[in-house]
Amino acid sequence: MNARDLPDIGIPSLVHLPPHSVEAEQAVLGGLLLVGADALDRIEGVIGVEDFYRDDHRRIFTAAKSLGESGKPVDAVTVAEALQSLGQLENVGGLSYIVALASNTPSAANIQRYAEIVRDKSILRGLYGVAIRTQAACMAQGLKDAEKIATEAETAMMRLLDRQGGEPVRAHDAIRGALREIDERRERGGKLAGQATGFENIDWITGGLEPGQLLILAARPSIGKTALALNIADNVASTGMPALFFTLEMTEQELAMRLMSARSGVAMTDMRSGTASPDDWHRLSAVCGDTADVPLFIDDRPGISVAYARAKARKIKRQHGLGLIVVDYLQLMKGPGENRTQEVGGISRALKGLAKELRVPVIALAQINRGVESRIDKRPQMSDLRESGDIEADADVIVMMHRNDGPEWHGLISLIVRKNRNGALGDITLQYDAPRLRFSDYLGQSPRSAPAKRPQRGFDD
Repeated sequence: MNARDLPDIGIPSLVHLPPHSVEAEQAVLGGLLLVGADALDRIEGVIGVEDFYRDDHRRIFTAAKSLGESGKPVDAVTVAEALQSLGQLENVGGLSYIVALASNTPSAANIQRYAEIVRDKSILRGLYGVAIRTQAACMAQGLKDAEKIATEAETAMMRLLDRQGGEPVRAHDAIRGALREIDERRERGGKLAGQATGFENIDWITGGLEPGQLLILAARPSIGKTALALNIADNVASTGMPALFFTLEMTEQELAMRLMSARSGVAMTDMRSGTASPDDWHRLSAVCGDTADVPLFIDDRPGISVAYARAKARKIKRQHGLGLIVVDYLQLMKGPGENRTQEVGGISRALKGLAKELRVPVIALAQINRGVESRIDKRPQMSDLRESGDIEADADVIVMMHRNDGPEWHGLISLIVRKNRNGALGDITLQYDAPRLRFSDYLGQSPRSAPAKRPQRGFDD
């Protein structure tokens, strides 16, 4: 019995062609041959030569694009001549095929839509390739760990999907949008441009947490950066604006206990030791009821990638809306790169991209190098950011926390605003109730503090 004699039992063929649309590719090429350089302008940035599935179509597109870019006419005859000079005309089906492309395309009116189809099929082929490579990596036991395979697959997929960006905007249209924003701010009568953090001095300098903004909150360990970030996230969520907190270092229960301590005023030591009084227990129970409608979401998966964070943030935004993302902390995330410096740099760029994509402010916590502790002046500088100078370039705002020496600074924390792309620089002093992990505005005169100052040479670029 041979294969033709086997009964058809409904099993699909194991041989599949990759996703493609010959018709859409032919329509794009036909439109180019009909209209020429104008058609090239309409699909510029939508597709490239690598998006065509068939090799002959790649050759024809490359020839047409080269003619258009050099200012020469683009039509069936000129493209055929260009291919003939390269010795490729017969490889694409000869002059007859090129003429047929033009004659079988009634109009170039829909060329951009045809180009989008070609691009989408190309992305699908790319995703299929990622799936195949991921499958091979999974089967090659012992060569790579599961987390690394997942991170590489997520990164590759997001790189493909990131091609689906928007079109450039005319400066005139951008200016009209900026005027609307300025007018809205004027009508607010000097109120915050962004989301309030719940701390007046922070809001005064930063103008609030603005959509698309990446704010780096950096400190040495045990200064209180997680507590401050959680206080801000809780303040934002308490206004009804959903906040998403990625805690890579703690479990959700540990973070919840910190939140309960800050809200109730019950010391963490009493909660952990089980020595909370009946009154403390009453206040802790009240927190549970008070937060029932507070849209603060916690994700405690360790070692996440930005692609994972993006997927979760998109889901939260789609289901509930989203006003803030917090990552605790940046150097614990995973990303691509040949070394740790490149990896951290890629993570900071991706977080900025996430903020812009979702139009949501992102607060990323970061560690400061240990070397700051050996200096006479222990106030952290931007150069103290651990493992990557790219963080400094990617961030819109960099705030560095510092605990000053001396009894006059007891219970106070300095926030040093080292970078503020759209606002002031200087120092902020907050009161910190460390046993209860609770920050509050400090109303007194800060000891030896430098007053916040407006930029003297315009905004930081």
